[in-house]
Amino acid sequence: FLVFILIIMFIIGGGCKKTAKYHVNITIIVKDADTDVAVSQASVAMDSGKIGTTDNSGTVTFLNVEGDKEYNFIVKANDYPDYQFLLQVGKENIVHTISLSKFKGSISGIIVDSKDKPVKEAIVSIPNSKYNTLSNEDGSFILTDVSVSKTPYTLEITKDGYVPRKRHNIYITTDNLYCDVGKIVLSNEPGIFTGIVEDEQTGNLLSEVTVLVKEEKKTIKTNSQGYFSIEILPGSYTVIFEHPLY
Repeated sequence: FLVFILIIMFIIGGGCKKTAKYHVNITIIVKDADTDVAVSQASVAMDSGKIGTTDNSGTVTFLNVEGDKEYNFIVKANDYPDYQFLLQVGKENIVHTISLSKFKGSISGIIVDSKDKPVKEAIVSIPNSKYNTLSNEDGSFILTDVSVSKTPYTLEITKDGYVPRKRHNIYITTDNLYCDVGKIVLSNEPGIFTGIVEDEQTGNLLSEVTVLVKEEKKTIKTNSQGYFSIEILPGSYTVIFEHPLY
């Protein structure tokens, strides 16, 4: 009886010390951002040491990669600038598509506080990419050599003492290589954006209107009285109103 108890304790104790590891497959698809054509013979390297080359479909797969980790990738292809990105890998197989472009653009703007004073040395970055910089004395910043992409970029702004900010839906395209996002306000005190939506001709109050603050990706619907209210940090925004009948 004593031996039986000791064996059980050993198994349970040993099991508690083990950490489960997950292994997954990562598939990277490389396309041309302007033509959407697959880019073959592109070299794709992981910081874990794995290296692969895309086939005629622009695809390369890394097998048996340890999951629950973040990896840095570098893609090199003839006639294209090197492309670097970060990828968070979980417990499931993942397929990730990237777009390479021969064109480069920039994203610029100004970081200010709630009193419209410049904020210097704020970190401005595009998450999961190599693009990052610090704001200058006058709050201005510029990210250069940003690749053209059909997928919108998101800016992340951080500064000690302030709530982090994100600015969504920033496009760098062949038709718009240089994007000025204007002022981005850092503040710890959100404001309230309210309004009433009505029919322009009849004046009737409209319910179920979707109100979208584009740069913040915040949405809400008007109530039966056409009223809406969104808590949001100070700044300049694009607001889109949508209704199935309009």
